[in-house]
Formats: sequence, C-alpha cells, structure tokens
Amino acid sequence: MSNEEKILAMLTKMRDDLEEIISLIENKAQPQNKLSQREVFEEMANLLDDDEKDFLGRYQRMEQARKDAFCERDTWILPANPNDYDVDAAFRELKIVEWVQPRSLKNIKLGDFVYIYESAPVKAIRWKCRVGLVNVEVSEIDDSKFSRTGTALNEGPFIWLEALCEYNVGDSFSYAELRKNGLNSTIRSPMKVKGQLLNYLKIIDEMADRNERN
Repeated sequence: MSNEEKILAMLTKMRDDLEEIISLIENKAQPQNKLSQREVFEEMANLLDDDEKDFLGRYQRMEQARKDAFCERDTWILPANPNDYDVDAAFRELKIVEWVQPRSLKNIKLGDFVYIYESAPVKAIRWKCRVGLVNVEVSEIDDSKFSRTGTALNEGPFIWLEALCEYNVGDSFSYAELRKNGLNSTIRSPMKVKGQLLNYLKIIDEMADRNERN
C-alpha cells in the first residue's frame, strides 16, 4: 500500500470513528466539567499509536484549512537572501518550500498570499506563493541542496509555501518600483502588505495574468 493509500485509509477510518470516540470521552467527564475540543483531541491522542497521532495532527490541520477557507486572505512580503539560499531553484524543483516561521509570522494563515522578495543583487519580488501549512514543528521537506551556506534548518516552526507564479527580473516588482508605489521601508523582515502597495501588487498581478492568457 502506498503512503497516499495509507493516508486515505486512515482518514476514512478516523472520520468513521471520530464522533464515537468524542462521545465516549465526553461521557467520561462530569456534566459540569465538559471537555473542550482541545481536551477531546488530547484524550484521543492518548489512545493512538505514533502513526495515528501523526495522522490526527494532519487531520486537525485539514480541518483548520477548511475553516480558514472562509476567512479573508492576508498578503505578505518575505525577504530571501539569494546568497544564502537558492530560492528560485527550490521553487522550480519542489513547487512547495518550507519557510521558517518567526514570531512576526505568528498570525499568518492557511491560504494567505506571500510574495518572495530577493535581496541584492536581485532586489525584486520573484515569486508569488500561497500558504499551504502553518506551525509545522518538524521539517518534512528536504531542501538542503539549495542552501548556499551548507546549513540546513530542521527545527520549526515552518510554513509551507506553494509556488503560484514566477516573475522575471526587471518586471514591475523591482525595489525601485515598489518604493514608488507604497513601500516606505526596506524589506529586511516579514511584512504584511496593505493600502497602496497591496493595490499595486494586485494590479500588476492582473496585468501579468492577462498577458499570460494572451
């Protein structure tokens, strides 16, 4: 059985058993001390083996993704140093890249959009991505060969970024153009995009989409 088939089988079984397990656990609690959803999942985890615990975590992330699908999307710019990490080659080959999630990204959500800005010598936004997972504690994607420093980051948390679009160097997302259209600071740390700059990114994206279709 392939990993995909195993995951599907476990998902089917978990969905079939979930309501029954929750009911049994809640019945164990006193009426005045009804368990919260978090406590229910913790109790469930105590009944599972390691593979099932891993799957339960994935199930919770899937449920959160479903809930977040109805939330408003935020847009972010994340800096990347091309001297430290070959982000272009990583996205082209892997399509999904793990990114360290610092405290400044604690509010990033599944489905948010992320623009990757490469610092000098590129000095431009090169990629548009969508957030696929957040708060990933253990590295699951081996991208060590793209490190230009010889250092691989294995300790989370991480976010997963799914590549949606690659922009050409010299397009309208250069640092100079961003400064003309709402960027009022350097890009040295993650930043949430709002106002004039957000509108500019949307306009350029729409133009790029039309050009690609034509």
